[in-house]
Amino acid sequence: AINRIFKYVHAARDAGQRLKKKNRTIYYALKYLVIAAIFAAIILFSLL
Repeated sequence: AINRIFKYVHAARDAGQRLKKKNRTIYYALKYLVIAAIFAAIILFSLL
């Protein structure tokens, strides 16, 4: 099961590294947007 999950995590990380090499500003903007979305989802679901 872990190997199946790792396949997608690794693909996402590779895409992130390519984006970081191409445009660091967009990379960091997306990174913090994803982190904020995860925190918002955690807070939202904890209130329900």
